[in-house]
Amino acid sequence: MDLITLAIHRKEKATIIENLLKNNSIYVCVEEFIEDEKSTNTFTSYRIRIKKEDLNNALLIIDKFNLFGSRESLVESDNGLKRILVAVDFSAYSINACGAAFDLAKAINAKVKILNVIPYMQYPSHVPFASRLKDLGDETLLDKARKKMLNLCFEIDQKITRGEFPSINYSYSLREGIVDEEVCVFVKEYDPHMLVIGTKGFDESDTGIIGGVAADIIECTNIPVLAVPLNSPLKDFSDINHIAFLTNLDERDYFSFVSLTHILQFKKDIKITLLHVNLNSQKELERQDEFHAMIKILKENYPCHHIDYKLINAENIIEPVLNFVSEEKVQLLSLNTQRRNLFSRVFMPSVSRRILSKSDTVLLVLRGKRLRDSTRL
Repeated sequence: MDLITLAIHRKEKATIIENLLKNNSIYVCVEEFIEDEKSTNTFTSYRIRIKKEDLNNALLIIDKFNLFGSRESLVESDNGLKRILVAVDFSAYSINACGAAFDLAKAINAKVKILNVIPYMQYPSHVPFASRLKDLGDETLLDKARKKMLNLCFEIDQKITRGEFPSINYSYSLREGIVDEEVCVFVKEYDPHMLVIGTKGFDESDTGIIGGVAADIIECTNIPVLAVPLNSPLKDFSDINHIAFLTNLDERDYFSFVSLTHILQFKKDIKITLLHVNLNSQKELERQDEFHAMIKILKENYPCHHIDYKLINAENIIEPVLNFVSEEKVQLLSLNTQRRNLFSRVFMPSVSRRILSKSDTVLLVLRGKRLRDSTRL
């Protein structure tokens, strides 16, 4: 029997998962697991193994019961409505982000919250009357932000009247602080299904700033983020017929693919191309075998979609991915990424950050987790 490891846990949680999966007619084998014979750890771990063909169903069951602590917001509230948060800065691309959020909210029956963060102003302590300057400055900024938000809401209402935006239940909030940090705090409080942000998109300027605040927000949140470039050709989610799913062929991508299908469950019969850039051409055959195994599982579990794959041998990731997106007329590029600390964001720019500055394609960033890394007690 061809078994694969689903997770490794202490006995109590392994037993819970074992019973849950068995109650859902999934074959489970639990066996003692020794990581290191020299280890002095007095706790025994147990390896949960299942049939390879049951992997996707097992992930769906575990995700449904939130056993792995997934941040994906599937909890319905507010009279059955999910929540979509859209962060705006009143720039030219804010209205684009709102349009995408309203469009998606209509498709998945969600409400929209529009958030603007007023940059926190600090004055040096040696400046005379610093506290009074701060109070006056904050009041002025707040008034300006409130006026801009009301103008944005008026523009949205006009678009709804003209039929350019769907009629959606929406509201707004104003916060003060460091923009990316405050957005992340609001995400934890509001618990949205998804965060939508507008981006500048393709940038030919040589400023050395890649992705800016939008990229910082993407890299510090734990929920799916939809990044909508200013000049994106995608104007309506119903027009999506080809998605490229950038994969590294590991366990996290199964979680991400499940999230992708949940988000786009309203859209059937989509072509989804699993795209992998192989930086080591010597492993091409091995990668192809991994691809075929993944494709087989996904096709069996998602027969309503046209799932294909593309393996590209290259020396870097960004250029071949963007070439594929352009040549194959991909409307949505999706990828999995992890939450990153400040050091990583500064010195090791992520793929999502680099893509944001090089493309006008809508980017959906998901939060899959590596099973062995994220499910230990």
